Amino acid sequence: MRAILTMTHATLIKWLFLATLIVLVDPGTVSAHSGAMEQPTIPFKKAKSTLRKLETARITNTIAADVWGSAPRIEQCTAFRDDNTIEYSVITKERTINTAKNVYRKIFVGGSLRNPSQSTVTVGGHVYYGSLREPINTNFNGGGTKLSDVSSPPLDFDYYEWLATNIMEGSYSDGYQVIVVSQPKGSCYNMYDFLGSDAQGSNNGKTLIVFTFSNDVCLTKTPDGRQFGPSVLAPFSKVTLTNSGYLDGIVIARRFTTYTSSSEGSEQQLHGNVYRGPIYCTQQATSTPTPMPNRTTQTPSTSPATSPPTTLVPTATLSTHPSNSETPSRQPSTAPSNTGRPTFMSSETPSVSVQPSSKISANPSMSVNPTNELSSSPSQSTRPTSL
Repeated sequence: MRAILTMTHATLIKWLFLATLIVLVDPGTVSAHSGAMEQPTIPFKKAKSTLRKLETARITNTIAADVWGSAPRIEQCTAFRDDNTIEYSVITKERTINTAKNVYRKIFVGGSLRNPSQSTVTVGGHVYYGSLREPINTNFNGGGTKLSDVSSPPLDFDYYEWLATNIMEGSYSDGYQVIVVSQPKGSCYNMYDFLGSDAQGSNNGKTLIVFTFSNDVCLTKTPDGRQFGPSVLAPFSKVTLTNSGYLDGIVIARRFTTYTSSSEGSEQQLHGNVYRGPIYCTQQATSTPTPMPNRTTQTPSTSPATSPPTTLVPTATLSTHPSNSETPSRQPSTAPSNTGRPTFMSSETPSVSVQPSSKISANPSMSVNPTNELSSSPSQSTRPTSL
């Protein structure tokens, strides 16, 4: 019996001890049974609130880190005005068929260059070409160089492909604008498709239109006859310029032609007033961001590396009178201030108005459609066909 009482006593002491611990830990129990013990509940509540805040902050930071880890960064890329691009009227990765009577600045053609029209073309700047195809009918007033004769090409076309994939659309100070088109229109573009009815043919390097797809691109004048003013970056497409009067900016394309079966295009001109505004790109925020392709590390010489063929001897003077009686703005070529590899600039990012990725309607608005440029008879195709 005594043993039973001893065990009962020990059990009671144990339960009383546990009850005491519960009272000390649980503020609700303390508050309910003792007014004198109510004061310690305040720091307990504060500690509990602090723990909640710390956990919320931890979760928020984890989410933010996950989001930031996959979100793109906006960086300033090398502007055309700061490298060799500013010196050119036409840059193509593959072949160029040019019948435009006047080309004011340099030409870079990775493939073949030819002029199949009956009219003579005059190029004011130096010409870099992969090969020349007859008929050529071209006066190279700035001389010419075959790319296989130089140790390092003056341009790296891989950069333009990278740029079209990563460039950001935006509006900047002084009227500069980059417009990105991600869906083909299905017919020829004119300047009003991008800039509205107040746009002028003499764009003076204010606008860059970027085509990110590989479909053929056709450019022409507006319904009321205004020329095509903006610069064009379409490194994955074949670009056809037809019945435009002139293109005031630069054309950067996979292939380029001014010749169709319905129009020789010899009345057109290529001015090379390259887009001079800022260029911003998106870079994936990862530990190993996609690097930009290497660019040239030297300014190209204006004299041929080797003696050019006899067809490159200057024989004519470049006309300075553009068609349609509108005098274009001509700014002299300037030596690039940065001819090395393009890197992200450290300057502060200005305010950028980001636009939708494309403002182009999918419905055709014009009936000007180039056809096969080498066909001897007119074609009824509604799109320029690949050569």
